Amino acid sequence: MTSALVIEPNAEDEMIACSCCAGAPGLRGTVLRDGAPLAIYFGDPAGMPNYPLLRLGLVTGPWRDDTQASERCAIAFTCAPPRANGAQPQILPTEPYLPGFQEFPFLGQALCAAQIAAHPALASWLELAQAVIAHDPRLQTIREPAGSPSRNAIQHLRRVASASAPGQSSP
Repeated sequence: MTSALVIEPNAEDEMIACSCCAGAPGLRGTVLRDGAPLAIYFGDPAGMPNYPLLRLGLVTGPWRDDTQASERCAIAFTCAPPRANGAQPQILPTEPYLPGFQEFPFLGQALCAAQIAAHPALASWLELAQAVIAHDPRLQTIREPAGSPSRNAIQHLRRVASASAPGQSSP
């Protein structure tokens, strides 16, 4: 499936570490297959900068003018960084609730975690989630293991930037 997928992130969104740090973080995007909309996605950060998590919502199904929300599925996954270099991010079904995107469960038939896990489309949904994580550049922290050098450098730069912000003293 992934060979024909194109991930189009919404350029106006920014990924922030967590809602307590930024108010209303999150990101959106579209997944196209052969030029036609296949799904829209929503990323709602969870966890903290040293252990990022992502609630990834996917709304899959037809996106024509004459389709209804009942013809699509609204599914969500909790995503965590891989445990080791070369491994895939951990992606687990979760409840269809994204705090930053209240409209999410109304865009399709909202499925609970148990329904997602038992659904015949689970393998294709997981492949779709992996493609979004792999190709949306804002999701780099979910692609890299916790001990990776680039993640440590990003965390160090965040600490240095916050320590030297106006009105604060440097360590």
